[in-house]
Amino acid sequence: MYTSVALVALSSLVQGAFIPERPSWQNDYGLAAREGRSKNKPLALVVGSGPAGWEKLSKNGGLGKTVKALLDSSYVCIYVDLSKPAGRELAEALEITESVGLVLSDHAGTKQAFWHEGELKPAELERYLRKYADPDHKTTTTDTKASLEAPRYQPAPMTFRGSGGRSC
Repeated sequence: MYTSVALVALSSLVQGAFIPERPSWQNDYGLAAREGRSKNKPLALVVGSGPAGWEKLSKNGGLGKTVKALLDSSYVCIYVDLSKPAGRELAEALEITESVGLVLSDHAGTKQAFWHEGELKPAELERYLRKYADPDHKTTTTDTKASLEAPRYQPAPMTFRGSGGRSC
């Protein structure tokens, strides 16, 4: 009897810690957008090439367990396969010309919250996914990796002698 109770308890622990092998990828943007609106989830659109091209988004060659769990629980995931004509067309519309890229929407699915072309370090990918999954995050402009890593200060305008004190 104790063995069966232990097995039931252990199975419930394992089920609670289930991490999907991969997120549920959609390939129809319209259906994914409707699902995102109905579930109030942002879209995570990954551009890649081939049957598992999303794995190339991370510089370590695969999406880690945490990233997979974030994508699965917090986003409606769309995979754009560059090896197919429709995928190339959508990637071109998103201005992604490399072999891999990521676009995240706001929760309403109406604004582009984040855009990146190329691979990301696993920690960067996780950080961006967490940031834009937050329902309190307000999207006003499209962020890029470069804009998020830009210096937070603005240097004072420089003046030169003989310039009449004009700023340059």
